[in-house]
Amino acid sequence: MHVKKLFLHLTFAIFFSFALTSCKAQTPPAYKVPIKPISEYQQNIETVTNALCGKQIVLLGENGFHGDGKTIAYKSDLVKSLVKKCDFNAVFFESSFYDFQAISMKADNQETITPEMVASSMGWIRNQYQEIFPLILFLYEGILSGELTVGGIDDQPGSRGSFYALEQMIIELTDPLPSDRQERCKTLLKQLIWSSHPKTSPYNYENRARTKLCLREIRAEFGNMPEHSIKQMEMTSNLDRFMDRDFTSTEVSVYQRDYSMFLNLEWLIQQAPQNSKFIVWTANSHAAKNTSISSVEGKNLGAYVRKKYGDKSYALGFSAAGGTYMWGSTKTKIIPQAPTNSLEAKALSTENGEIAFINARQMVALGKIPSSVFGHKFRESNWHTIFDGIVIFREEQPPKKIAP
Repeated sequence: MHVKKLFLHLTFAIFFSFALTSCKAQTPPAYKVPIKPISEYQQNIETVTNALCGKQIVLLGENGFHGDGKTIAYKSDLVKSLVKKCDFNAVFFESSFYDFQAISMKADNQETITPEMVASSMGWIRNQYQEIFPLILFLYEGILSGELTVGGIDDQPGSRGSFYALEQMIIELTDPLPSDRQERCKTLLKQLIWSSHPKTSPYNYENRARTKLCLREIRAEFGNMPEHSIKQMEMTSNLDRFMDRDFTSTEVSVYQRDYSMFLNLEWLIQQAPQNSKFIVWTANSHAAKNTSISSVEGKNLGAYVRKKYGDKSYALGFSAAGGTYMWGSTKTKIIPQAPTNSLEAKALSTENGEIAFINARQMVALGKIPSSVFGHKFRESNWHTIFDGIVIFREEQPPKKIAP
């Protein structure tokens, strides 16, 4: 044996023998390892994670103005918790179907994907905020490792800063067309996506018909190209549905968009690996399993999900008892203070801290009471019929913008 190793062995043996002898002679002092107390926020995250863990598909809502900073930060942390602890492996956003599919095609072709592409696909209404930046990197790493599937469910193509739908998609979709149709269809699609129809040729029924003809021709050409991506075929279907809502009432347009999001969700689920578990990042009005209180019953995304998946799904709402939120890109608005008889006040009355979670069983016990879960405006309802659980902040605040 090497001399140095022999010395170490002998030293350890002598030390161990001395330790045993010392233990017999006296009782060693009791040393306590300090345990860092879990924060109220983290405890809430763990409680909600446990409530959602056994579900196949969970819908995470938020104020419809998308300007609640604490909610954005919480949802970002909750998504990571569900992925790490509960094996959720797909995250879909109420954002560009087109840009996320472009990322998917790049992954299929082993092309470069960047965090900026992921941020762009998530949409300008959320990717400019500090609270979501860690999630962007988390999703990016999951995409590169192949452990996460990401997607968008919104058929609206004109998102500000979109890396794909605003320019490259138009080129790729029209590329298979004969040259005499290619330029014309490029122009029509760009006018549609950019809302840039000239005054001499405004968007009307005839213009829509010409644009839809382009999409039919594109699909016909793609049908003759078996190597072509089914994902781009689905993009043309999304553009069709987007145009179908034109010249309809606001109410009809809203619930037709929800149905289109459900169709995209179903399509994405079909493309995902078997036994996948899905997270949908959306607004309260889309996540709710029933929105009869504010719109047509059974016509929103969450209602379609509940009808299809039943108890395998979970609708999580978010609200606040006060504070402020961002409206638009710069304006801050005040959230009305929750009255004592409201869901928000009652949920927080049993808590000493800044956050509470109330589940369906607890909401049943409260009965019909007011809540501002939809747009920070108070309405009365039996809230257990609308959400399976609601996270409530004592005070909300606007998100912080990432410095340019």
